[in-house]
Amino acid sequence: MAVSGLVVLKLKTRGSSENGNGVLSMNKERYGEKSRNKSTWSDIVGTCNKIEQLGVPLNNLMVRKICRGTQTSFWMDNLLNNLGPLKDCFPRLFALERYKNCLVADRWVLEEGEWQGKWAWTRQPSGRADGDLTKLVTELNGLTLDESQDDRWEWNLTASRKFTVASLCRAIHSRLNANDVSAPPFNWNSWVPRKVNVCAWRVALDRLPTMLNVCQRGINIPTSVCLFCGLYDEYRDHCLFLCPKVKVVWLKFWRWWKVCARFSLSDILKGNFNFTKDKWTTKLFHVVCLSLIWYVWKWRNKILHTSSDEEVSSAQQEDIFPAIQRLSLLWTSNRASKCRFSWCHWIRAPGEVAVL
Repeated sequence: MAVSGLVVLKLKTRGSSENGNGVLSMNKERYGEKSRNKSTWSDIVGTCNKIEQLGVPLNNLMVRKICRGTQTSFWMDNLLNNLGPLKDCFPRLFALERYKNCLVADRWVLEEGEWQGKWAWTRQPSGRADGDLTKLVTELNGLTLDESQDDRWEWNLTASRKFTVASLCRAIHSRLNANDVSAPPFNWNSWVPRKVNVCAWRVALDRLPTMLNVCQRGINIPTSVCLFCGLYDEYRDHCLFLCPKVKVVWLKFWRWWKVCARFSLSDILKGNFNFTKDKWTTKLFHVVCLSLIWYVWKWRNKILHTSSDEEVSSAQQEDIFPAIQRLSLLWTSNRASKCRFSWCHWIRAPGEVAVL
């Protein structure tokens, strides 16, 4: 859904800005809201409808910045914040409009030093339509045209007012999570491989095949105790966070980063850290946390699949922390273009990695 939405918004922006007449709106008029025609534009209309059904109001998020007014449809495009196309806000006036594809410059003109409407009705508005005209003029008051700049589209979800893939992804994901009360609290991190994100996602869902989960599915196994300590049942939090042997790894991690061990597994999965305000440091810290979770699970599976007691004992005594340091640096240095790394700096002070 998110990827389709990104393509749609790019096409919507491009199509609208190429001729200024609201290509998406025109194609909605042509194909309808629920068109079955197999065409590119009908697919775009359908995808936009699905995104809006999630509660992401595309028409309100993408607003037309009026400058010259010669590239923007007066009735079809979203001229005013949070109102949507004027044809939807004032349907009575739109029905009376003689030239429905007219531009802003055709209907809002400077006469005798004052900006005012220049209308072309099939008949003079009366009754409710006359009241709508008064409201429309009130909404347009303060709008002035600028001949020095072209009209353009602006995206309300970014400070730069430019559309970005990340902003739409966040909007869609937030609505999906809001509509799904069972959605696990987990933030994907682009600085680790997909396999690490998938592993952490399964941890958030509690879908890893821990001994206790396997037993609860009715599968007979010799024992359900933890493979690391052999003292307690192996469930998610114990295996990845609470087991005494795993705690040793986490304590090394806390000391390495010079932070207090005050985070829960849920905090770690969703990247909820408050020890720094720098977003890159927070993301980097999250990388190492996810890498540690992935490597602990890999370590556990290595113990599970060993063929002799001697190999089990050897695997249980393994120090996995240096490997976590190496892997997290390798993955991040190949994916984080905004950070500059050196091995010495990484080992000494990972939280102070220079941000470009």
